[in-house]
Amino acid sequence: MKKHIFLLVLTLVVAFSAGQLGYAQTSYATTITLDGQSIIKEKNGTTTTIGTGTVVQVTDFQEHISSNHSADDYNRLLVKNGMIFEVEFPSHYTNIEKDDGPFTIITTNGKTRLRFTGAGGFSCSYKTVVGGVTEDRRIAGDVNYYGVLQIGESPINFEISAPEVAGQVNIINPTAIVVNNVNKQEHINMKPNIFHNNWWNVIVNGESRELYENKTSISMEEIFNISKDLPGFDGVIKLKVQISDGTSNGIRNNQGKKILLGRSYNTISLDFTPLMTINPTSIEVTQSQVNLTVGDNPLQITATVKPDTATDKELVWSSSNSTIVSVSQNGLISAHSPGNSTIKVALKNHPSIFVDIPVKIDTKFTFTTESHHPTWGTAQPATQTVNAGTEVTLQATPKTGYRFVGWAVGTPSFIVANDNPYQPAINENVRFIAVFEPLPLQITANSNNTAWGSVSPENQTLNAGQRAKVTATPVAPP
Repeated sequence: MKKHIFLLVLTLVVAFSAGQLGYAQTSYATTITLDGQSIIKEKNGTTTTIGTGTVVQVTDFQEHISSNHSADDYNRLLVKNGMIFEVEFPSHYTNIEKDDGPFTIITTNGKTRLRFTGAGGFSCSYKTVVGGVTEDRRIAGDVNYYGVLQIGESPINFEISAPEVAGQVNIINPTAIVVNNVNKQEHINMKPNIFHNNWWNVIVNGESRELYENKTSISMEEIFNISKDLPGFDGVIKLKVQISDGTSNGIRNNQGKKILLGRSYNTISLDFTPLMTINPTSIEVTQSQVNLTVGDNPLQITATVKPDTATDKELVWSSSNSTIVSVSQNGLISAHSPGNSTIKVALKNHPSIFVDIPVKIDTKFTFTTESHHPTWGTAQPATQTVNAGTEVTLQATPKTGYRFVGWAVGTPSFIVANDNPYQPAINENVRFIAVFEPLPLQITANSNNTAWGSVSPENQTLNAGQRAKVTATPVAPP
């Protein structure tokens, strides 16, 4: 993969597609340009500065008189960077009504104004008195923006303000500009109020890839990361930004008149030229060792290439024994069978820079304990599932009159241990049985007077529950 630090050579070319001509070829009687400082009026080939700031007088517009019905009464307002501006009416203008457009009617210092906050077509009707006669009039036209694409160090928060930036792409009457030493954090920004719709596309070696629709900011890193994998990428990218504001953002000269076109295509050529290479020095991982059990969910390990400014960060993941544990090229580790393995993450183009992560995969076994004769004694603990090799403690408790014999496995007759407690290591699914037996009882029988009679037997050993038999034999009288 090519390694790049971003050197941006940015050229703007506006091209028009005949297939997009959705509007009639309408000329503008008056064009008023606002750049935040001067207000400039162009009419009949004459350009005049008519004011400063962001407030335009309605009398500077070409007004449409109802009885005239001229088709050449449209006005165009070219507004820099989507700023808000206002159109003010004299006090004797009345019945001011909004027909259509991106404005609201407000009152400031006793005068009515139209406050424009977006691009698009507009129309406003009103009345005025001329020579004692009341006339119905209106102003109509289009609001278009220029300088609406900006290049800055971060996405611009247009809710606060649009700061000064390294360069601005002028959509109306575009000129080529060069912005040097642009890094991946740089953004191309667009104010949200200047368009009804926009579309961002990249073109590499003639192949186009759509990026986004109706987005106001896109980073150089996004552009580069999408473009670098397109076939034929050689460091040169064209970013095509299509903008529709409901009227037009494109103009051309036709017999000296500026003609509306349906939609402008604004193509920015970006040259991501290899400027310098910053080699990686190390890899950091989120876990230095891993213990998993067969059946566990996959574990995500994240690797970070240092320094952060390194230009080659492509990693390769591998497992020393994929039958025990496998790893995806995103660092997702999956356990398959018990054993030990090593996960290795290395830089593809710098294989001597790597990190080994020891991995132990366990399996789980279930053991149970029970008494072969619950009325004689109990066994603990209950059923448990543990990792292979885990030592557990088994405890047998005999009831009164009984004693513990030993631990059997599988059947009561297969005694494997006499310890109590018993601590076996669990390496298989196993059933432990606590075996008990009754305690032996000593039975003694005596005669209270051997001269009178005898008892037999005098001593015997019996288990609990057995019946004792004793015979008393009297002595015959003399």
